[in-house]
Order: sequence, then structure tokens, then C-alpha cells
Amino acid sequence: MNHHLSPSISLLILIIITTSISSFNISHASIESTCMTATKTSPNVNYDFCLTALESNPKSHSADTKGLAIISTELTSTNATSTKAKIEVMLHHAKDQAIKSILKTCADVYSEMMDNLKFSMDALEGGRYADAVTYLSAALTEPGTCEDSFSEKGVNSLVAQEDKDALDLSAMALAITSSLG
Repeated sequence: MNHHLSPSISLLILIIITTSISSFNISHASIESTCMTATKTSPNVNYDFCLTALESNPKSHSADTKGLAIISTELTSTNATSTKAKIEVMLHHAKDQAIKSILKTCADVYSEMMDNLKFSMDALEGGRYADAVTYLSAALTEPGTCEDSFSEKGVNSLVAQEDKDALDLSAMALAITSSLG
């Protein structure tokens, strides 16, 4: 039995391996360059946060800029859904009327954010980038509205970290989507 590979098979394997390695490097560079562009165009985007967030999704390593915009919008949507669920649990257990009122406002705000993110995703997937930017811009304001509800009543925020994460993710998604044209 002959265990030698023909030269053409060996060459094909070498090409596949080389292409796979260079594809990974190109996509990783794409994540880095996308985050670099996002930080240059928006003072609200932190490079390390952007890199960590995008690299948390395995699909980002093979995604182009549109794919990274979709992934960042999905990450923002997941965060908004989780935050709204947390707010609803707190609302259910709250005894103080002022806290209930604030949490109700925050729940409503995150519902609006989730709607805007869904509309943005639909627009992104349909190549309507200007519409996606409009919806992401609206989503970006929502975490601040929740935070303002606490500060207006002189109450420490119960979801400060969640609001910050939502703001950071929204800013990242908006900056990446804005770069699409």
C-alpha cells in the first residue's frame, strides 16, 4: 500500500491551510480595523470594549464590516433583552411607589430600545444603512433615559452597570453601522 500523496493533492492541502490561516488573520485584522474606525468616529466607543465584545462572538472572525454591524446589533439586543428582564423582576418585587415608577419607565424604555434594535436589524439585513443608523441612534438614547429617571428622583440607579453596557454596545453598533455608508 502506497502512503504517499500525489503532488497535486499535497499542493491542494497546502493551499487550503494557507487560505484558512490568512482568512483568519484578515478577519481578525478586520475586527481590529473596524474597532479602530469606530473609536475614531465616535468618542463613545472604547477600542478594547469593542474588540472584546466582537471577539466574544465566533462568527465575527469570518465576518465583513456588515456582518460585524449585525453582530454588534445582536449583542446590543441581547443586552437590552436581559436588562429588561432584570428590570421586570425588580419591578415585580418593588414595594416603594417611587422605585416602581422609575422601574416602569426603564422597562418601557428598554421595550422601545428592543423595538428600535429589531428595526435596525431588519434595515441592516436589507442594506438600508441610513435607516439602520436612525434606529440605532434612537436606541442609543434609551439607557440614558433610564438613568435620568433614577437621578431625577434622587435615587441611586439599580441598573447603572446594565445601562452603561447598553450605552457602550449601542454606541459601538451605531459607529460600525455608520461606517457602512
